[in-house]
Amino acid sequence: MGILTASELSLSFGARTLFDNLSFIIEANDKMGLIGRNGSGKTTVMRILAQKQEIDGGKISISQGIRIGYLDQNLAEEGDPRKLIDFVVESIPALGNVDERIDEIENQLGTCTDADEAMKLADELTELLDNKQQLETDFAEHHAHTILDGLGFSQDQHEQTVDKLSGGWRMRAHLAGLLFSKPHLLLLDEPTNHLDVPTVAWFGSFLQRYKGAFVMISHDREFLNSQVNRVVAIEKERTRVYPGNYDAYVTARTEEETILFARAKNVAKQKEDIQRFIDRFRAQANKAKAVQSRVKQLEKMEDIVLPSREDTIGIRIPSAGKPVQTVLRGNELGHDYGNGLLFDGVNIALQRGDKVALIGENGAGKTTLLRILAGEIKPTNGTVGLGNKVIAGYYAQHHTNSLQLDWTIFQEVAAANLEASQTAVRTVLGSLLFRNDDVEKKIGVLSGGERARVCLAKLIIQPTNLLMMDEPTNHLDLETSEALSNALKEFDGTVLFVSHNMGLIRTVAGRVWNLTAGTFEDYPGTYSEYEYRLQEQGKQAAKTQTKETRKKSQKKRPANKPKQQSKKKIQQAIDELEIEIEDLETTVTTLTNNMSGKMSNEERSELSKKATETQKLLDQKNALWEQLQSQLEALP
Repeated sequence: MGILTASELSLSFGARTLFDNLSFIIEANDKMGLIGRNGSGKTTVMRILAQKQEIDGGKISISQGIRIGYLDQNLAEEGDPRKLIDFVVESIPALGNVDERIDEIENQLGTCTDADEAMKLADELTELLDNKQQLETDFAEHHAHTILDGLGFSQDQHEQTVDKLSGGWRMRAHLAGLLFSKPHLLLLDEPTNHLDVPTVAWFGSFLQRYKGAFVMISHDREFLNSQVNRVVAIEKERTRVYPGNYDAYVTARTEEETILFARAKNVAKQKEDIQRFIDRFRAQANKAKAVQSRVKQLEKMEDIVLPSREDTIGIRIPSAGKPVQTVLRGNELGHDYGNGLLFDGVNIALQRGDKVALIGENGAGKTTLLRILAGEIKPTNGTVGLGNKVIAGYYAQHHTNSLQLDWTIFQEVAAANLEASQTAVRTVLGSLLFRNDDVEKKIGVLSGGERARVCLAKLIIQPTNLLMMDEPTNHLDLETSEALSNALKEFDGTVLFVSHNMGLIRTVAGRVWNLTAGTFEDYPGTYSEYEYRLQEQGKQAAKTQTKETRKKSQKKRPANKPKQQSKKKIQQAIDELEIEIEDLETTVTTLTNNMSGKMSNEERSELSKKATETQKLLDQKNALWEQLQSQLEALP
């Protein structure tokens, strides 16, 4: 069933037509990827679907009762004075409306003297209370806590006001509110931009279980492939819709082009043969009938319109020559922003040719460490030193904020290296698809992705042999992101980067640094190898725990009792635990339902606290149940 239909949409900005005759339907269970090059209008399409952007022509039709949630790439800077947990819970506008109407009716009933009118108000109040109970069951506060936990917020942050959060964490807060509110259609514009690797994994798992539809823009091929079942591709000549994930789209698009070009070649050959016959026998009377037949045949033959083959991005990063073996060294590094040490005692030695991914949870200090190593800030503790003949380049996560909006693209990039010739500047810009008159565009009219490409050009125009990059694929389209990954892989120098983009990490990194909870780990291998090691460690820990549990169990039971008795006891414990779990689930439901009754804020807060505590206990019992099941299965 279609929940949203886009029909023949068109939009122009000045003389530039962004798209024309754009049409597609979003079904109730669609998991849709919206793809296209930077500047093709992906974010604009999202804003149109969210009814935040006017269109020149066409129509958006939304089915009755459909709620839409939109995560904008660029949130307003102002914060929100509410506590984070309240901000998320209150993202359900319907609940606030119901509460307001309940208060109105209760006030009216207090002054109503007409019996019939009082009966109508009482009936409406009963219906509203039922609605409120259902809303509070569907949107219980403990669900909000679970989502905030999944998105990496600490328990202390749940009670912190939103305006105290940094920009990246505020973006997460808005994402939490969207996920909690369960809209029928989620519009997600680069939702992983401010997430770390563990949180991306949790978010991906959440989306795979999500019962509504979503449309997503993402520069991460691996993430996109794991999430979407349809692709809407905004291309030069028209918009195309394909079933399957991104890889399926690429395969289908390639096959389609191959068949179309082959068909066009055959038709062109047929036309050429027919025209040759016409030209050869046109003047011969005895061939007049045959010639006339060929002319009619030629007129009826179809003209095949070939898709325009878009220019490919060819990023090449020049190296500034070979430095010493150890290009960068950090000794006993630590940093404190005034709230205690973020990390301390970090020792690093970056070797020539290393390609290192710096990973870890958000807030652990990855960007801070990178800025220290790049010389952007001084560490609280420790020292940093560059090796001889090392020329470093630094790409900050928010580089686009430093661009001069009234400068042209050419002026901005040329200013990054005054020694570079005009030809060199144009060559670099051309490799990033800024060609001909494009280089004279003002920075202010560019999309976020186009500005990110300008920042890349500014980095590339200056030869380096050490690149330090903070989330370099943010705001880039998927094609440019992959081109950058390949360029960094081929770069004849050293690379240290922070990224949540698994495609970039797997393609480039041959070494992994993990900074988490104040601890620093240096793993000399690829991320896939590092991931495998963590999985094996987890399996070994589970085996060790099972063995220890067995030993304890064996010590407790008499030696002459058979193993069957141990199985029986574990099964008995599982049976008892299942009864406890059922009781706890009933308690959680009851507490949640009771919160819909009339009570003071203090009483409601106390019930909410009990529901949260009971839910935590329920989670613990479920974990214990899984552990006992594993023990039971491990017994011979």
